[in-house]
Amino acid sequence: MLLGLVVTAAAGCGSSKSSSKDVPASAAATVGDTTISKASLAELMAASKLHSTAKGSRYPAPGTAKYKLLQGNALLYLVNESELEQKLAALHGAPVTEAQIETRLAQVRAQLFGAQPSHYKKELKLEGISEKQLKQELHDELVRDHLYAKATSETTVSNAELEEAYTKYESVYTRPSTRTVRQILVDSESLADELEKKLHAGASFAALAAKYSKDTASAAVGGRVTITQGYSVAEFEEVAFKLKTHEISEPVQTRYGWHIIEALGPTLTGDRTPLAAVKKQLRSSLLKTKKQAAWKSFLDDMKQEFAPTIHYQDGYTPPRGSSATAS
Repeated sequence: MLLGLVVTAAAGCGSSKSSSKDVPASAAATVGDTTISKASLAELMAASKLHSTAKGSRYPAPGTAKYKLLQGNALLYLVNESELEQKLAALHGAPVTEAQIETRLAQVRAQLFGAQPSHYKKELKLEGISEKQLKQELHDELVRDHLYAKATSETTVSNAELEEAYTKYESVYTRPSTRTVRQILVDSESLADELEKKLHAGASFAALAAKYSKDTASAAVGGRVTITQGYSVAEFEEVAFKLKTHEISEPVQTRYGWHIIEALGPTLTGDRTPLAAVKKQLRSSLLKTKKQAAWKSFLDDMKQEFAPTIHYQDGYTPPRGSSATAS
């Protein structure tokens, strides 16, 4: 499906209350010294209608509230793309080339259609997207990629930040303690007391578990079960991890009934994965998070910077509820 390639702007655009005399008659809006022509807006609206029709959706009639909202969305999208391109140029970022667009298009075709490139044209038709429109979307995507690289180029993760995150998420890198025990689970305290007496008198734990325990899974192996700290019932765990090896507990009540527990071996203390072993993965994760924060801050600043420079032609000011999307 090519619908997912339709670009959604990551930041909103400001609006202006200036009169239409600031906007050329042929333009729907201006962003600084750049104009967004009525023709380019009409072309995007036509592409939107073609896609909507191909998907079997009813396209709103011109003049209706829904149509005006859709037109407002499309215009905000074009305004946002203008902001991004102007900002990229201001930062002396490399402009998007036709060769880069063709390379990205080839990647998309290979990813979606692989050894069946003939399906490409059919899919474009089914989605109601022309190749020209698809290339424009890829162009916009590349502009955003170039600007993202510029905006986050100096974002780094220090060793101090790594150590702080490693300590903060210690539980993620620590394997919990385990212990092998065996148990008999019954419904009544009186039966549990009776079985405890039999065990202390020398009765076979495995035999009693097989005969009386309602936990059939552990009963089938003599009551044996390996528990992991933090994953069992709290009352059961508290006793199971405190018992001495081969010590038998008094009956322990949980929401499942009454347990008699015997520790079969020592507690195996969980070990902690050293920082060196997770350093690369952790740094990558932290860097991604920091870059996303830096990118959001960059876009917010860009929005504030361009807001005073955006002017709309009379009749083209996006209505309340519009957002910077195009589809």
